[in-house]
Amino acid sequence: MSRSDWEDIHVRQYEGVTAREVQDAAEKVLRLADHDFSFQYPDGRLIASRNWTVFAVIAITGGKDHWTVETSESNGVTRVTTTITRESSTTTAAPVVGGSGVAPVVGSTPGALITQGAPYQLFWERLEYTIGKRDVWTTCDQFKGRIKDSTRARDRGQIDALCGITADDVYPQ
Repeated sequence: MSRSDWEDIHVRQYEGVTAREVQDAAEKVLRLADHDFSFQYPDGRLIASRNWTVFAVIAITGGKDHWTVETSESNGVTRVTTTITRESSTTTAAPVVGGSGVAPVVGSTPGALITQGAPYQLFWERLEYTIGKRDVWTTCDQFKGRIKDSTRARDRGQIDALCGITADDVYPQ
C-alpha cells in the first residue's frame, strides 16, 4: 500500500474541533459499537481494546481488537490518525489419524494491523456525525449494503471490528 493509500484510510483532519472533542467522540463511537471496550488515555491518544469470542459448531474463535486514535492540533485543525490491530486465535476439532475421536487444533495471529478500509470508513462516518460534521448516523446494515458490491476488496474486509456478531451496534440518543 502506498503512503497516499494508507493516509486515505487512516488519517483525517477536522477544522474547528479540538483534539479532546475528537477523542471524546471516538470514545462514544466505540462505546456505541460495543460496551465491552476498555479505554486508556495517554497524552494525545485514545487507546480502546475489546475482547471477542465467536462459537461455531466445530470451532471457537476469539481475539482482541486494539483501536488507537492519535490526535494533534495546529492552527485550528485537528489531525486524527486511527489504527486497528487484531489478535486472534482459533481452536477447531480435527480427527485423530489412526485412532478414534478428535483433538483440538489451535492457530493464532499476533497483533496484525487491519488495513482494509471498511472499518475505518464506518468509524470516520460515525465520528463525523458525533462531532457535528455529518447529519446522519450510518448503521451497520446501511454501510454493509453500500459496500457489498464494491470491486475493491480493501473496501469490504474486517467490518466486524465495528459490526460483528459480538458487537452491540447501538444507535446514538
